[in-house]
Amino acid sequence: MKVFIHIVGSAAACLISSIAVSQTAKFDLNNGNEAFAKEDYETALNKYAEALAKNPNYTEAEFNTANTYYRQKKMDEAVREFRRIAKNSENDSLRSKAYHNLGNSYLQSQKIKEAIEAYKNSLRINPNDHETRYNLAVAKKLLEQQQNQQQQQQQNQDQQNQDKENQDKQDQENQENKENQEENQDQQDQQQEKSEGDEEKEQQSQEGEPKEDQMSKEDAERLLQMLEDEEKQTQEDLKKKKVKVKKVQIEKDW
Repeated sequence: MKVFIHIVGSAAACLISSIAVSQTAKFDLNNGNEAFAKEDYETALNKYAEALAKNPNYTEAEFNTANTYYRQKKMDEAVREFRRIAKNSENDSLRSKAYHNLGNSYLQSQKIKEAIEAYKNSLRINPNDHETRYNLAVAKKLLEQQQNQQQQQQQNQDQQNQDKENQDKQDQENQENKENQEENQDQQDQQQEKSEGDEEKEQQSQEGEPKEDQMSKEDAERLLQMLEDEEKQTQEDLKKKKVKVKKVQIEKDW
């Protein structure tokens, strides 16, 4: 929504009159207003400063200095000057307009709550200022939108935090399940290796034991050695007795 900006004390017409202002100060003020109209704001500020140097209570120069800061978008300086005028001036009309422009300066700085309060102060002094009432309504609407946006952002942030928390919890559960599965698999592998090792040991033990009616290799070697020894002994005995061995033909009976 577009804000209607009401600037008081422009170069075209100064709404504040002053009595007993020196001609030289007024001359500086007029030169400042001419520069303001040409948007030569630095020159305008210098001329207003010269006028105030000659007459520190020159309210038109004070007010137009604040307006010049506003036009330069130097809102901090504008706020400072409008607040000072609104606080120190004894002229209700001037104070009302200063509060109005103070509200505009705050609004331009996105300080909506401060703008609302400034507009209210202006209306307390001049309840019939429709432009101030309009700006107050706009500021309230902007504040409502801002609060709704902040609330939505907070809800979105809360939802993101909740989603992240749920995801972290799910990731943790998945990790724990994975670790449990790996641990169970390790236990199964170890059990299988143990079973295979026991079977292999049993098989080796069975292969190392002689089977029933089966002579072991050591027994066979000992028996063969005994036979060889007996054979040698027999040959030696025969040689000693000089016994001749006669070949006997054995015929088969029919």
